[in-house]
Amino acid sequence: MEAMQILFVIRSLDTGGAERQCRSLAIEMAARGHVVTLCTLAALSMEESERLTPKVRVWNLGHEGPSSFVRSGLRLRRLVMTGAPDIIYSFLPVSNVLCAAFLPAKFRRRLVWGIRSSGMRDVKLTTFARAALRAESICARLPALYIANSERGSRDYVANGFLRSKMRVVENCVDTAIYRFEAERRALLRANQGLAETARVVTIVARLDAIKGHSTFLKAAALVARSNADVEFWIIGGGSPQYSASLRALARAHDVEARVKWYGDMPRSHEVADLLMMSDLAVSASLSEGFPNAVAEYLASGLRVVGTAVGDTARMIGGCGESVPAEDHVALAEAIVRQLYVPHSRTVSRAKFLERFEPVRLVDYHERLLVEVATGASRK
Repeated sequence: MEAMQILFVIRSLDTGGAERQCRSLAIEMAARGHVVTLCTLAALSMEESERLTPKVRVWNLGHEGPSSFVRSGLRLRRLVMTGAPDIIYSFLPVSNVLCAAFLPAKFRRRLVWGIRSSGMRDVKLTTFARAALRAESICARLPALYIANSERGSRDYVANGFLRSKMRVVENCVDTAIYRFEAERRALLRANQGLAETARVVTIVARLDAIKGHSTFLKAAALVARSNADVEFWIIGGGSPQYSASLRALARAHDVEARVKWYGDMPRSHEVADLLMMSDLAVSASLSEGFPNAVAEYLASGLRVVGTAVGDTARMIGGCGESVPAEDHVALAEAIVRQLYVPHSRTVSRAKFLERFEPVRLVDYHERLLVEVATGASRK
């Protein structure tokens, strides 16, 4: 396979599932010998830059919000015309629209859109986010291909005017060398943490954002805590100070504050993996998802999972847990209690997940699709 020049375009590499997948895919494609440039709308922080391999070149457009959309689009156009990449792969609505609106026609034949969500039109969004979704639908016929990360997401987007013939599904990959299960390491980590053998830990990994359902999780935690003295709840993820404060106030109001540990943003995957290693059950309480990375990481860690029935969450969980309606804290609490005490082998649970979502196979498929677009565009 000949090396391609691939340009990835995304708003930023701040903490988020799409951002992690974009970064991981850029690193993997560079490792496979492709020439990779990652273009962010906003400047990268030093920490974000350090998480990229030196093989990935970085460019940013100096984007400063909606008012600089045209300026950013013109800068992107110059970058593309100068570098002439074989593939332009954009992620999320703003980047997708920017590429479709400002790239010349010959480069739109090389444009791939990353579709990373489902059900977004059913949840409360900012005016700008809703406008970006509308603009994305208007421009939907321009790219050569869309790659959705979930079956549910692909159906939602086709129902909103995207062409079925251009839609492909490639699920997100999880680093199974980091997210794993080792009984001896778990025992050592829990001992160092001072966790009693009988303690049960229920963990949620998600940025602090209303769409991730932390308020539902905290209300459910309060119900579980009333009748289960051995359970504590870990929340991993950062967000705005104002929203974080409102969630802590909610925990106090429901008298569960003493049972909750807040770990904040943890950009180092190894640290998150260690906390999952120590956990006994994991939760996804989101109102909207595509193929949630956190659920994949939970399952790769051998955990049973309780998740809301959004996106592909239920399909991912399979027989390793259960799904409940979004925003139903009573159903969530009941499922947590049921699943928390189910005897199971974490090694077997992990193996079942990897049978269905093996990372190397998923990256191979991604690469084949990009080659097909690049080859097709070169013939026109």
